[in-house]
Amino acid sequence: MIILFLGCWANASVRVQPAYWIWAGIVPADAPAQAELLIYQGNFIDAGSESRFEHKGIYPSPLDQGAVWLVFRMHELPDQDFLHTVVNQYISRWNQHQVEVKGIQLDFDSPSAKLNTYARYLKDLRTKLPPNVKYSITGLGTWLMDADKQTIADLHQSVDHVTYQLYVGRKPLKYVEPYLNFLQRLQHPFKIGLLYQYPDRQGIEQLQHNPSFRGITYFIQK
Repeated sequence: MIILFLGCWANASVRVQPAYWIWAGIVPADAPAQAELLIYQGNFIDAGSESRFEHKGIYPSPLDQGAVWLVFRMHELPDQDFLHTVVNQYISRWNQHQVEVKGIQLDFDSPSAKLNTYARYLKDLRTKLPPNVKYSITGLGTWLMDADKQTIADLHQSVDHVTYQLYVGRKPLKYVEPYLNFLQRLQHPFKIGLLYQYPDRQGIEQLQHNPSFRGITYFIQK
């Protein structure tokens, strides 16, 4: 019922089935069959003067899904050439299993005060990523409240969409109305991230009226 309600509104301007994050400890079978998956691959970690990558989650392997997104967590902003190399390696490994990589998603909890730096990083990085692969980032709900309109516009400039997480840890945002009010007026392509275990979605149906809304991604927990 949740999937039908959220993924196919009767009068929705955007009819997109939900997508699902496949994080560490979660397997594709935990999501509905044939759903779009965003598969967590690991963490970029700064080690002194160098960046390194730590694999997490499932390894490249055959899947029933014909196309997936790959998610890379960043604790700091890694060297762009190194990130580019790692991303291309994972794309190639999934392709070897006849799984198309539709896009990549970067997951970085930038402090609101440093969003301008993050926006410049994303703009430079875009020139290094494969042109045929979509490119998105996760966003904190606090960005919507803390950042000015120009900073939000700069963040969106270099990515295909931003998925704003309407939760913190294992709990949904307690007072979600201000975030939804902002998103109803947002003029840049965006998705929202929700916790799959919490069925209360009051007010979110209003986002269907915004043509910039691209759908929902669920975070599955165990």
